[in-house]
Amino acid sequence: AHGFHVVDATLSLEKTQSRMRRLLAPIIRSLN
Repeated sequence: AHGFHVVDATLSLEKTQSRMRRLLAPIIRSLN
């Protein structure tokens, strides 16, 4: 059960990073 929790945390972290990247992409594009 502990290993599954680690996998779940990693997946949620990846989702958060992709969401942040989607939010930051237009900002970065406008700066360039």
